[in-house]
Amino acid sequence: MCRDNGYEDYRHAWSRYNDALKAWDDVPQKTEAFNDTIKAINLATTKDAENPSYWLLDSRIYRSRGGVAYAKNFFAKACALYEQLLEKDPTSVTYNLQYAIACYAGDAQFYADYSSYKAKAVQHTHVALQMIDMLEKDSEKKWFFDAVEEEFLEEKFLAYVILHDYKSLEKLREQIGNNYKEPDNLYYMKSDYENLVLRGKWHWKVNNKESAEKAFLMYYLHDWMN
Repeated sequence: MCRDNGYEDYRHAWSRYNDALKAWDDVPQKTEAFNDTIKAINLATTKDAENPSYWLLDSRIYRSRGGVAYAKNFFAKACALYEQLLEKDPTSVTYNLQYAIACYAGDAQFYADYSSYKAKAVQHTHVALQMIDMLEKDSEKKWFFDAVEEEFLEEKFLAYVILHDYKSLEKLREQIGNNYKEPDNLYYMKSDYENLVLRGKWHWKVNNKESAEKAFLMYYLHDWMN
């Protein structure tokens, strides 16, 4: 996945989707935002139909609009594309964790068989953590790990949220707090989690902590493309 065809349309769709959620009780603003969102995501998926992130956002948009059948179809498309990527590169930290987030926090949370998707999320999260651990321990690849250490710390953070491994997450938050300051991405990730999930200061109404965590995961997935 790369930031090429459709990426700016995708970013615009995500921005306007957030606007629609924030303006939920203002029908004219919400309608205008959703119309812009749909136009933008349609452009993105037309320009690059092989990017699962685009279809994943498409499923969220139509779920919010009440288009359940479209949402399920677009989510299935996203999952199929992630599975194709993993078939080609089964040890990819990025693809395993992105697919895990999709299964845990995506449209499947509304399905009767959600437990099977949660099991997939746990499975692929563990694969991602195992691969990170291998890179950390492999001296021949130490140069590579040093070059992307911050990215892997972000991925560990997201993995611990999926697994509800709050003990490991607390240690990582402490590590980030001691070593990373504004404007570092890890600083913002830690701050966002603490403000949006732990303190409940989300941008729009969520039902509980788990719902807030899912929103947090999807928020960080949307702009995470290699």
